[in-house]
Amino acid sequence: MSVKLDLVRLATVFLVIVSGGFANMAFADELYCKGEYYKGYYDDVYVKYGDVCILKGTKVEGNVHVEKGGALITKYAKIKGDIQAYYPKFIRVMKKSYVDGNIQIEKASYPSRVTDSYVKGDIEVEYSYIRKYVEYAWNISKNYVGGNLKFNYNKSKYGKHWIYGNKIEGNLECYDNYPKPNGGDNFVFGNAEGQCYDLAAYHYDYGDYDDYDYDYDD
Repeated sequence: MSVKLDLVRLATVFLVIVSGGFANMAFADELYCKGEYYKGYYDDVYVKYGDVCILKGTKVEGNVHVEKGGALITKYAKIKGDIQAYYPKFIRVMKKSYVDGNIQIEKASYPSRVTDSYVKGDIEVEYSYIRKYVEYAWNISKNYVGGNLKFNYNKSKYGKHWIYGNKIEGNLECYDNYPKPNGGDNFVFGNAEGQCYDLAAYHYDYGDYDDYDYDYDD
C-alpha cells in the first residue's frame, strides 16, 4: 500500500515539475499580445483589433501579425520572421530591434516609424493615410536594410514623410506619396528611384552594424 502511495506522490511531483517547465517554455506558444511583454520566447505573435502590443527585448521565433486596428511597438526585440500589418493603427519598430525577415505595412492610420533597427529583408510601406497633426507622419531613419526599402502611395494631411540615414543593400523606391518624402543621407547600394532619387548620399559614412549583438541562443 505504501509503495503505491509513494508512486502516486512521485507521479504528482513529476507532473508539477513538467507542467512548470512547459509554462516557462514560452517560445513553444503563440502569443495574442496585449500590453507589454518584457523578454520571453514566443512562436508567432498576433495583435488583435484595438490592442497595443509592446515587445521589449522579446524573442519571436516566427512572425508578428498585426490585424486591422491593432498597434505594435518593438524595442530591442529579435524577430526571426516577418512583421506583417494590414490596416494597423500604428507600427513603431525602434531601439535596435532586429527583424530577420521583412517588414510589410499597409494602410497605417496613425504616425508610425521604423528607426535605429536592423532589417535583414525588405521594408515595404504602402497606402497609409495619416491625418494627425504631427511633425513626422512616417519616420524611417538610421536603419540597416538588407533588401529594398519601398515607400509608395502614402499620404499625410499634416506631417512629413522622413527617410533619413539608412543603409540599404538593395533599392530605395518611392512613388506617388503626398507629400514627397524628405530626408537624405541614405547610403543606397542599389538604385534610388522616384521621389527618393535625391535622398541618396552614396558616400555617406553610416557606421558599423557589426556592433549589434543578435544572438538568439543567449
